[in-house]
Amino acid sequence: MVTSSNPQRGRAVSLLPPRHLTILETSKLRNNLSEVLTEVAASGNPPAALEFITGPSRTSDIEMDLSIGVHGPIEVYVLLVDDSKGIE
Repeated sequence: MVTSSNPQRGRAVSLLPPRHLTILETSKLRNNLSEVLTEVAASGNPPAALEFITGPSRTSDIEMDLSIGVHGPIEVYVLLVDDSKGIE
């Protein structure tokens, strides 16, 4: 899931909730990151930041102490809505 910041929604909004639910139209699905970045560049007005919501972070310190979920949601849910047929 990729979101962009704007004056009404700051950058930290994707880091705060423990669970993230997205309702996404299937027409907005992209095959890879390159397609997303191409669209952002073509918009002519790129956002100050893009957030990539992929699930809980994983990090280890120098002693290899693994920490999970320090940044970002612990669970990510995506509900896909097929919009190819339009609303009837």
